[in-house]
Amino acid sequence: MSQDTGAAGHRAFPSTHWSCLLSRDESGGEASREALERLAGSYFRPVAAYVRARWARDDDEAREATQEFFVWLLEGDLLARADPARGRFRGFVKRCLANFLRDRERARRAVKRGGEHRFVPLDGDEPLDLPDPSGRTPDEVLDDLWRRELFARAAAETERELVEAGREVVFAVFRDYFLAGDDLDHAAVAARHGLSRTDVSNHLARAKQRYRAHLRAAVLETVGGDEDLRAELAWLLGDDAS
Repeated sequence: MSQDTGAAGHRAFPSTHWSCLLSRDESGGEASREALERLAGSYFRPVAAYVRARWARDDDEAREATQEFFVWLLEGDLLARADPARGRFRGFVKRCLANFLRDRERARRAVKRGGEHRFVPLDGDEPLDLPDPSGRTPDEVLDDLWRRELFARAAAETERELVEAGREVVFAVFRDYFLAGDDLDHAAVAARHGLSRTDVSNHLARAKQRYRAHLRAAVLETVGGDEDLRAELAWLLGDDAS
């Protein structure tokens, strides 16, 4: 993704969904609102898991508080004051969540807001199925589900791309070898799909390339630039203890 250079000679913040959150365009912040809607839809469960681990008594309360959190985030001035240099959306969310839950605890009977917008595209009756937070901090719970969501998005985009290209077998090989948890070797995957081992190796190489590209794209939506992208990918893949 290209980056523009501002009048001061510095690289401008890249045009990602995260950077769009910081914008206030002439249409009343529609770019910011759309970016938040997408990010809220993608990371609702990690945020809800954090809320559940730190504050909520049950999943329903966590759902309601999480919904309110994203509304609060957009309606307040935190986005306008966010510092792009601090980079990662994940870290920004944690800081904002801590403030939000502290304030919400002080006003538990506050009227629920939301207006005509429902940011999170989930059925109201759909169970969140949040993990048991026992033995883990809220930050650790959020990080775990955030990682899972990014991996799942990359896998879904890889499947969509390959299926649309008529290469279903390429994704099937990738799924069976890496995602299904069956611990199959190349020979077993080849036998399952009637392929040669060479075909399996080639399919895996192709699918892994596309998966990495989609994973990078998913992460890029939540960071502020190249350095943050590298750091977040390192964390995601277990090369960073942050």
